[in-house]
Amino acid sequence: MINSAEVAYVNAANEGEAVAIATGATLGGLGGIVMFQNSGLGNAVSPLTSLNWVFQIPVLIITTWRGQPGGPPDEPQHGLMGSITEDQLKVMEIPFERFPRQLKEVDSVLRSACDHMNQTGRPYALVMEKGRVAPTPLMEREKLPRSIGGIERAEAVPAIFDQDEVLCRIQASVSGEDIVVATAGFTGRALYSCGDLPNQFYMVGSMGCVSTFGLGLALAQPQKRVVVIDGDGAFLMRLGALAAVGGEQPVNLLHIVLNNGVHDSTGSQATLAAHVDIPGAAVACGYPRAIDLVSLDRLGDEVCGRQPGLRLLHLRTQPRRDRKLLRPSIEPAAVARRLQGFMGVKGRAVLKRRGRIESSRQHDENVCSEGVEWIWRGPAYCRYCSLGFAFLLLNGNRSSQANICRMLEWL
Repeated sequence: MINSAEVAYVNAANEGEAVAIATGATLGGLGGIVMFQNSGLGNAVSPLTSLNWVFQIPVLIITTWRGQPGGPPDEPQHGLMGSITEDQLKVMEIPFERFPRQLKEVDSVLRSACDHMNQTGRPYALVMEKGRVAPTPLMEREKLPRSIGGIERAEAVPAIFDQDEVLCRIQASVSGEDIVVATAGFTGRALYSCGDLPNQFYMVGSMGCVSTFGLGLALAQPQKRVVVIDGDGAFLMRLGALAAVGGEQPVNLLHIVLNNGVHDSTGSQATLAAHVDIPGAAVACGYPRAIDLVSLDRLGDEVCGRQPGLRLLHLRTQPRRDRKLLRPSIEPAAVARRLQGFMGVKGRAVLKRRGRIESSRQHDENVCSEGVEWIWRGPAYCRYCSLGFAFLLLNGNRSSQANICRMLEWL
């Protein structure tokens, strides 16, 4: 499937970022399938338990089963993870079943996955044993040359702003058609205090995932601008997210980092931001432009401006003095449904079964012999959020790819 010209494949630096991208895409109506090796399942625990579970946003997970008990010999580092892969999924309350061996199993597997995701709004997993998919050489992808992005450095000593003033200025400067996503902790709660609006999404948990979640939304909603409000601690926690966002370069994403040098909501412990060039890191990872801001007026102009193109805005803010911020009175799942209503997205399921059809598309006769099509609830195309080694899971010979085509190509 990575070789397929009909599939848009979104690469991610680690499994947690892949989950966040797919989750944003699903919320935005595009849908998301996450594929990774089970050795990285631990990297996905935070978003699966505090983003997908809490906001009731489903994704379909396909994970390998390296180190499977009783399976073929494997490298020693997979032994423990292989023995606890199923237990990990159970603890996270993610139902799962084995990736199908035969075409006749595909419909029942997808029906189980769709029923669960429709009813609960939560993830479902398929565990792929070794040998279910045969290897196929990857085609080389065209690598377009990119110029190095530009950094606009502060000419004066950067001012240190009150975070509430900054957030209220951002809220006043965005368009009524923009989507605003605030990172977890005090940032989301402070934005809520500025005024609760239907185009706002307040992350809880899943620290460091706000930019990749915003990336998924931006890919799913290309007609809307997505404004991501990040913090220095969360930004540093998942620096690999910059590579995913910079690799895709969505023209409708604005990334704002508020840097107060501390983890405010957990006791104001210092972050490592004092040692990091945040605008430089963004440009190094593919952002075309990054700006150190020294005035609220310039912030308003940059947010209000409608020029397309991925940008990062960096501001220094004060550690918070008021530590008694109220939490949003609206439940996280209701925030997600409200934002879907704002975007015009109906339903929360990743997939639905459309039933028997006569297709005009030319496929392997084994793939379409029963005339059943599984489609996204939303646009009839998909983006895969995954890791660089996802080809180990997806690419197969003619017989093994039939199962994958039945499960994925029609999405």
